[in-house]
Amino acid sequence: MYLSPLFKGRYNEMKEMQIFSSFRMLLAFVMIPLLQKELDTFKDTIWNTHRIRQQRETVLPHGIPEHIYNFPSEYGLEESGRFQNFIL
Repeated sequence: MYLSPLFKGRYNEMKEMQIFSSFRMLLAFVMIPLLQKELDTFKDTIWNTHRIRQQRETVLPHGIPEHIYNFPSEYGLEESGRFQNFIL
């Protein structure tokens, strides 16, 4: 893996001062929520709204995944994947 000389120097300084693990935790604290936000945006705007084409010799539904999930009866499916709050 190639590291730029500037980054390599910083990395060695942090390693010597034993603050690299703190830097990694800070980086994870900042970057993980940002990455999750981007993934959620992709899921909501692109992935669950694209059209799935019909496939030959299968009984799988075709259409938009979010619509299939929200209206399973329109595709001849049962609503079995949602959590039901039962009072016993």
